[in-house]
Amino acid sequence: MRDYLISQGIPAEKIMTDPDSVNTRENLRNAAKILRASGLEHARVVIVTSDYHLPRSMALAEDEGLIATGIGAPTKPEYWLKNHLRESLSWIKYWGQKHFNLPW
Repeated sequence: MRDYLISQGIPAEKIMTDPDSVNTRENLRNAAKILRASGLEHARVVIVTSDYHLPRSMALAEDEGLIATGIGAPTKPEYWLKNHLRESLSWIKYWGQKHFNLPW
């Protein structure tokens, strides 16, 4: 994605990356740390992800104190059911972690 942004004219020095995360929560937590370390804790960020994943990504960003807006890429019809079912399970996990401190 970094290479794509550069090819679209975004200056490389304006792009911050997180090579260490393995899921959305960790990615947003790491992004918040990177922004704080760079003195940009009040910067607006843009979350670009799949349309079905965007609402939960925005909720996770808010949990991390990020000021975010989002852009959702359309889901291909052949993946719609599978992705929405998976995301429904991810919402259950999100609420379990947020409200009940469940470890998964």
